Amino acid sequence: MDRSFLAKLVRAFVPLATVLGLVAMGSAAAQEHDDHGDDRLASTRLTYGVSTSGNIASSEDVDVFRLDLEGRATLEMFTTRDLDTVGVLYDSEGNMLAEDDDSGSGFNFKIEQTVDGGVYYVSVASMMDVGDYKITARIDRGGDAHGNTPGASSVLPLGTRATGRIDPADDVDAFRIELAASMDLRISTGGTGDTTGELRDSHDAELVTMTMGGVGSNFQIDRCLDAGIYYLLVSASDVAAYNVTARGTAREDMCPADDHDDHGGDDEEGHGDDEPEESAWDVFVASISEPVVQARCVNCHVAGGTGSEALRFVTSSNADHEMTNFDQFESYVRDGHEGHDHDNENVTVILNKIRGRAGHGGGVQVMDGSQEFMDMERFLNLLAEEVADG
Repeated sequence: MDRSFLAKLVRAFVPLATVLGLVAMGSAAAQEHDDHGDDRLASTRLTYGVSTSGNIASSEDVDVFRLDLEGRATLEMFTTRDLDTVGVLYDSEGNMLAEDDDSGSGFNFKIEQTVDGGVYYVSVASMMDVGDYKITARIDRGGDAHGNTPGASSVLPLGTRATGRIDPADDVDAFRIELAASMDLRISTGGTGDTTGELRDSHDAELVTMTMGGVGSNFQIDRCLDAGIYYLLVSASDVAAYNVTARGTAREDMCPADDHDDHGGDDEEGHGDDEPEESAWDVFVASISEPVVQARCVNCHVAGGTGSEALRFVTSSNADHEMTNFDQFESYVRDGHEGHDHDNENVTVILNKIRGRAGHGGGVQVMDGSQEFMDMERFLNLLAEEVADG
């Protein structure tokens, strides 16, 4: 697509006043149905390492996000999926710091900027397309995506999946969990690493440390916690990428005293109380990303390739290839969702295609009945259930 830099800059600069709240553009009725606000006051706060979904509904739609930064660091912001996005980074006073169109995967924007501590805003728009996207922000303090201490922690919203990487092996990633009410909380990691989780209260007192209990060698913590602020410290036995999720069920009363001491602690084997729940991400990282997507799918299903545009992946040379490719599957499966988690139309399409059916131009890629096919089936069915659960 032929676009002049001036056209891009003008299109990206239009929302500057609204981004900073200097001029309120658009009616309240129009913004009422918008997934993310168009100005500073209605902006959505991004959590580092957590992908946030968005939708550009028209050529005039702009989504604005807020970033809170403690101390000097390098911010990395990028979108994924098929929408052609334009991103603009502003400081708290309205000065444009950076603008990008296509530096990310496909036609997505990607911005990297080293800034001092403070509040920043990033706007997402599209030159002429409409559609869905995901935006992710990461913080890099000398190669570290998350701070090592509670004071430099990343916020971990309940029900979201944040990604991280332990590198070097003695690295620690700190997350802040904010509870508005008493909850039965489950915190777990996914991925191929051997992780340890240490939960601390707002006074930095250790509540529980778990080394096992999750899927594979991942930890899982189950604990009743009263309203307040808590911190999770994630470490691993070696360099490893992982994802971490905190899910809670609200209680009508405060946690029993014995739950504060014992609930969620290690048993004799070092496991939690319940069987861990396997996620689609766990299966994807362990059994799909390298042996299927990188070994086979990317031969055709890449930008400029002969594979269908409905699934376009990136190669492992892209640092965000796992997240980007997982998002592709998630978006495709969501398109096949019809209000239930069984018989997802697009799950059936993928499973037929990879075994050479339904006119697959690439022929048989995964043998029917093989372990790889069963892994793909398990991954896609889990993904369909998660999409159905929202």
